[in-house]
Amino acid sequence: MDGYFVRILRVNLGINQEEFGMEVGVSRQAISAIESGKLAISKRLEQRILYRFNITDEELRAIETLKRILHGIEKK
Repeated sequence: MDGYFVRILRVNLGINQEEFGMEVGVSRQAISAIESGKLAISKRLEQRILYRFNITDEELRAIETLKRILHGIEKK
């Protein structure tokens, strides 16, 4: 999971950075830094995001694969 995923998820949920941060227990500033790539997502925060928004590991893998395909960096 990376900042791109967080931004896409947040935008699709129709919530702002402050609301997303409140849902997962971090500040708006942390979400901003994550989305811009200035701060990496900890495993703990990743798990909170997956749990809070009911995203399965399978769904996460599918989304990451789609991102690689769309950005032309598909693993061989």
